[in-house]
Amino acid sequence: MALGEFRMRKIPEKFLSQTTDFQRSLGEREKAMWKYSRIISHRGGGYLAPENTISAMAIAYHFQKLAVEFDVMLSRDSVPIIMHDDVLGRTVPGTGNISDLTADELLQLDAGSWWNNLLVKLENNDPVILAAFPNLNVAEVLYVINTLPKRFYPDEKVPSFVSLGDYCKSHNIWMNIEIKPAPGFDRQTGEIVAQTTKEMFQNELASDPIDYTRIPLFSSFSYDSLVSAKEVAPEIPRSYLTEIIPPNWREILTELDSQNIHCDHKYLTKELVAEIKSAGYCIACYTVNDMTRAEELFGWGVDAIFTDRVDLWASK
Repeated sequence: MALGEFRMRKIPEKFLSQTTDFQRSLGEREKAMWKYSRIISHRGGGYLAPENTISAMAIAYHFQKLAVEFDVMLSRDSVPIIMHDDVLGRTVPGTGNISDLTADELLQLDAGSWWNNLLVKLENNDPVILAAFPNLNVAEVLYVINTLPKRFYPDEKVPSFVSLGDYCKSHNIWMNIEIKPAPGFDRQTGEIVAQTTKEMFQNELASDPIDYTRIPLFSSFSYDSLVSAKEVAPEIPRSYLTEIIPPNWREILTELDSQNIHCDHKYLTKELVAEIKSAGYCIACYTVNDMTRAEELFGWGVDAIFTDRVDLWASK
């Protein structure tokens, strides 16, 4: 499903009785409980380190906010790697598609220099960069960065999903794994990411009962990726990710057997949060970088936020 797409989907035949029962017993549905941190560090370190790198995950650990979100995509040879954009050029050098390169090629790419250049431009008040971040308190962010163990990342490489997952597990960092398929690879990406995650957490999934605070959460803008993840690893929870919550959100969550939905906080209303919560679901919002706004959302009943400023909650 494309970002913010609203189309009403015909419910597959196998879900019809389930959906009817769901609608009939809506008031009796057991309410889902958010099992994870309320503060989730966006792409690992948000504004404080090069995104989607192991060093970014270390930012969350530094501030003892042990919950991160990151993006997983497939290389040409179907190896899951950590990457947000499906093309080269923004956070890694080059041109062309991520899916055209092998894992060996991707894992050698420089994932830190773009950040180093951005930091220098912020320090020099570059008007183009400042215009790209109109709501960013540059002086405050630079002050925080200057207190961190590292400011520049000259040797940072693109990590594999396995290496980054191992880092998070060894540091007790909970993971929101966003399945980020390159165009045309939705089902394959969902399947491989789910299988890799299942193997990574085989011991935790074998416990009885499962401690879900130790299990990741899948999320994706791609409905098909989440379907594949559900088929491969039904025991790992899923969240439907959307810019704007569509009118048929209940139908989608029922099809995905999901208790969670994630959305852009800018398009959320107090009334919609109340509707989602009263129906027994959890809701998390991206990307919230202001404490006042976060408290307002929490007051509405939002369960968690994704933030680029995890440092704001360092003492909370």
